[in-house]
Amino acid sequence: MIRPRRAKFKPAGPGISTAAGDYNALRQRGPVSSWARIFCDLGAAVVSGSTKKILSVSRERSTLLARNDALAIAGFSVSSPKTPEEAIHILLTMEIDVIVLGHSIPKEERMGLAAQFRALKPAVPIIVLFEDRPGEDEKADAFVPLRAGPEVLIGAIHACLESSGKKSA
Repeated sequence: MIRPRRAKFKPAGPGISTAAGDYNALRQRGPVSSWARIFCDLGAAVVSGSTKKILSVSRERSTLLARNDALAIAGFSVSSPKTPEEAIHILLTMEIDVIVLGHSIPKEERMGLAAQFRALKPAVPIIVLFEDRPGEDEKADAFVPLRAGPEVLIGAIHACLESSGKKSA
């Protein structure tokens, strides 16, 4: 049986960003989510060269941490603000490649955030996670069902990066 190669851990240091790593390295930092465990088992490869930066916004911390673990293992650098104001600050001060809005943000607030993000950085793709069904009136580049699993979200991110001209490795 051939075992998939695991990504090498790059310490993120203190703060809100994470870098690519493997399951064992993540375990050393604390409890590991099932999303991260699943993704490690898939043997996700780390993006070589420049790491794409994801702004991951959610109100539900457990889901946010699970999603961020999976994104970090897939080779993305992830920033997770604690407030909408911090999200806007990060968007203005950092080079962000994709924005992921979580399902736990109420629809009206999510739509307002998306509109603010679009006004500030119109070229940055926005992906909305949904629990039951996507909002037809939301102006997102992609909608991903929450229960679809990390590989669907990663695929949507890569598709958004390709369509925006920011090729992912």
